[in-house]
Amino acid sequence: LATMSPNDAKAAFDASDLNTALVNNMHNEIDRGRLTGPPSIESERPNSPLSEVWLLTRRHTIVQWRNPSYCFMRIASSIIMSLFLGILFFGDKSKLQGAVFSIGAIFFLVFVLVIPMQATVVPLVEDRAVLYRETVSGCYSRISYGIGQLLADQPFHTVNCLLMFVCFYFLVGFKLSGGDIGYFILMLYLSNCVIQSLGQLYALATPNEESANG
Repeated sequence: LATMSPNDAKAAFDASDLNTALVNNMHNEIDRGRLTGPPSIESERPNSPLSEVWLLTRRHTIVQWRNPSYCFMRIASSIIMSLFLGILFFGDKSKLQGAVFSIGAIFFLVFVLVIPMQATVVPLVEDRAVLYRETVSGCYSRISYGIGQLLADQPFHTVNCLLMFVCFYFLVGFKLSGGDIGYFILMLYLSNCVIQSLGQLYALATPNEESANG
């Protein structure tokens, strides 16, 4: 090699078996890549969808109930506003003015559910980085995360619904028949679910807390 020129060394390497083997290996790798397609992240996850939903529901429930400010904001605001509206719209419902008060009371009761909705936005926005990291890592799917969050909120919806019913229904003076009470509780529970779920949707779809609450 010391007595060969660069061109002679190149020509000798091109004619060698080593160069031929390298070229053949490169062509084989190219052909195999065309047949198998581009590489991708493994989509198979270690747990089944039901296991993912169960584990995420349990995790969300524990995290939420162990957050004192979160629980206080959601429950205390419902109690205070329900008592305030019950006292504000207290009156005789047998007259026309009482019927108008009843409509206004129901409207404002549903409207104040926005206050606990705003409390649900903050934890979701703060936990979004964890969601991105764990979904990309294949720990669980985004659908399982959303379903788990919805199921974990059901205890809050139930407690909120019962507290608001006790603090509001009897003060306003609605009918005391079993059917009317059951219908009111059902509609109040569904209103809780819908409004809180909208808040969670805004938290996951918008870039920050200000946009979600706006």
